[in-house]
Amino acid sequence: DNKEAFINLKESKYKHNNEKNINTIDNSEIYNLVESNIDACLETDTLKYFRKRLTSYNPYSKDILNIAVHIRIFNSHDSREYSKSDPFKCEKAIKEIVKTVNNTNYKIHIYSQGEERNFHRFKTPNTIFHLNKSIEDTFSGFLHSDILLIASSSLSYIAGLLADSNTNVYYFPFWH
Repeated sequence: DNKEAFINLKESKYKHNNEKNINTIDNSEIYNLVESNIDACLETDTLKYFRKRLTSYNPYSKDILNIAVHIRIFNSHDSREYSKSDPFKCEKAIKEIVKTVNNTNYKIHIYSQGEERNFHRFKTPNTIFHLNKSIEDTFSGFLHSDILLIASSSLSYIAGLLADSNTNVYYFPFWH
């Protein structure tokens, strides 16, 4: 229910009719189709509709520059070894991004999982931690940032695709 409310699907024209048969296709077919037609997919009426729904609530103050950083934490069940280095890459990238904002009033919003003590290297007077937040709050934070640093993660990758055209998106190349 929370996910449907977040993207306003309760009374949506996209509401699923359980009486219809649904054909399934392999995820790799969808991935290949979208990746090879990414610009066209981003301009579809459906994505424009979802972008509008997802951006109706802005959690940030417009008086400052908001930098959202997704730090994907390696989990014991995770098969992707490269995500282990995400925190170290993010630390360096944040420093580079902060250099570009000069004297602008800014906040760095760290989105991740875990305890704040595990993120001590990121703590500054301008840092706000959003740890263990709901996916709705996290995604909304990504979408409304002025600058978004995405992790090796489908969650922040999708947010980067849906973000407003004024959002500067930074990423580390990974399988997407």
